[in-house]
Amino acid sequence: MIKNSKYYKMIKNLKKIIHNAIKLGYKQKLIINNKGINDIVTSMDITCEKYIIAMLNKYYPNVPILSEEFNPKNKVQNTYFTIDPIDGTVNFANNLPMYGVEIGFVENNITKVAVIYIIPTKTFYYAIKDCGAYMNGTKINVLDKPAKQSIVILDGYKEGVYIPYIAKATKYFSRVRLLGAGCIDFAYISSGIAGGLIMITKTPWDYVPGMLLLSEAGGIAQKIDDYVIGASNKETFNCILKIINKRG
Repeated sequence: MIKNSKYYKMIKNLKKIIHNAIKLGYKQKLIINNKGINDIVTSMDITCEKYIIAMLNKYYPNVPILSEEFNPKNKVQNTYFTIDPIDGTVNFANNLPMYGVEIGFVENNITKVAVIYIIPTKTFYYAIKDCGAYMNGTKINVLDKPAKQSIVILDGYKEGVYIPYIAKATKYFSRVRLLGAGCIDFAYISSGIAGGLIMITKTPWDYVPGMLLLSEAGGIAQKIDDYVIGASNKETFNCILKIINKRG
């Protein structure tokens, strides 16, 4: 059982840290700044990440941190935390209720702990390696059904790349959706809402927690080059490989 795992206390600590970070963030005046081409950062991102880093340094002082705003280029090896303080920042800044906080813990190059907190719905997803995936304390599993009856989600940083993918995906899937937040993407597949995910990213905080959550929910999560593939079953996985012109 997950509560018997030595990592369960970490889950509880991370949940408390995230809740306190969000409370602190909402007390600040919202400021939105440009961070790059078609990218922004908000005061909520900054406040949450500062608090999370401070608390992780307190609870786990010897563990390096790889995070989006303050430690994006930190040279971590073997054991470390990943933090995305607000995943789906553009959604958050535009009042689209699809965003959350992601934290992953990697030990000896294996992701052991994943937490995802969807802020608008107050939904807490978490997983421990070999102990299953959970949503607000209830075990979750992928929904195993044919790709043609499933939704596939597209997400990532390369502009324009999804236009041909959308056309190809309609051949294999019922519908295509772009949700704008990896935490939502992985939560939806892991809990049986969507069937597949094509994500293009180079940054571990985008996918480390979600990949563990999905695999512990019985799905397939695999990184191939800059692609992160999430699938509820092998058929869906092979369909995604065909869409992105990989072997399948």
